[in-house]
Amino acid sequence: MKKLLLLLALIPALVNAQKFELTPKGFVDAKDHEKDYVVYTFKGKSQKEIYKMALDAIGKYSTSPKDRLTKEEPTKLTLNGVIPNVTYITRLGIKLYFEMYYNMVLEFKDGKMRVNSPEIIKIMRDDTLNEVQYIYLTESQMRSGMVIADKYIFCKNGAVNNQKYKDHVELSTNDMVSSIISLMKKTDKSDW
Repeated sequence: MKKLLLLLALIPALVNAQKFELTPKGFVDAKDHEKDYVVYTFKGKSQKEIYKMALDAIGKYSTSPKDRLTKEEPTKLTLNGVIPNVTYITRLGIKLYFEMYYNMVLEFKDGKMRVNSPEIIKIMRDDTLNEVQYIYLTESQMRSGMVIADKYIFCKNGAVNNQKYKDHVELSTNDMVSSIISLMKKTDKSDW
């Protein structure tokens, strides 16, 4: 019964959660495909306070954030990051994981933060045999001379080629953004 009540209490937060959706052109706001960003409000907080909250949250979320962060205090943070285990392929029953390299820009104003859609730099994996394998966003991004094992998420016509990759990349990216936002809100509440 307690689990059911907890689930019911979380539903409004999940329904109203802002998310990115992956398209052949990159990430867009899941609710408005014309926008390549989402905005989070922090009522009563100044630009500097929100900037500091984001900086603290990224510090808790990322390993070695100073090496991956470009600061333009107090207006902008650019995070150059890696999401490990973003998706996988299976060979002989073994899951081989890919990691996603991305750039994400956060912009700040009084009372709100804009999260620009993360730019996918590359999705790749390499193994101990130095086999490098890529997953491209679109079929048209694949290079000539590509490795036959390279994959792509969207066909040239925009149709989804691999739903699993699309779902995994979206989920991992949205989880990262949600984690940063949650850490920001925890930082805000722990201010004494």
